[in-house]
Amino acid sequence: LERAQRFLEEKGFDNMEVNYHQKYNGGVLFNFALTEEDVTIYPDLVKVKVALDNGEIIGFDATAYYTSHQERDIPEPTLSLEEARAKLRDGFEVNSERLAIIPKGKKEILCYEFKGTYMGDEFIIYVNADNGREEDILQLVIDENGTLTF
Repeated sequence: LERAQRFLEEKGFDNMEVNYHQKYNGGVLFNFALTEEDVTIYPDLVKVKVALDNGEIIGFDATAYYTSHQERDIPEPTLSLEEARAKLRDGFEVNSERLAIIPKGKKEILCYEFKGTYMGDEFIIYVNADNGREEDILQLVIDENGTLTF
């Protein structure tokens, strides 16, 4: 992880936060997203693959970042965190919460990101920070090789 972060910093990618990683084919693929004003900006995604044996960078993909990155005026959410949390289904146990910008078609939507568990499984739920609509639900599959989302 440190090698991947250092690589990004050397390439001028500042304020990048690792979100997920997956081990495969002798390496670890790290997904980084931009963070501004405590908001995770998922459209500005960068992937770095590091070799497990010697720590060399063996893969780099910033296509999403270069396609999406722009100066953003991040608005204040219309809904409070508590109002957004109230939109979650009963029985969903929240482990973490934060603001995030997610891609939706050709648009970007400011959401509250809630990570947690429901009926024993891990999920991420994105609630629109303006109207409270559920924009996306991802199931997390976590194993010894990392984390996958469905």
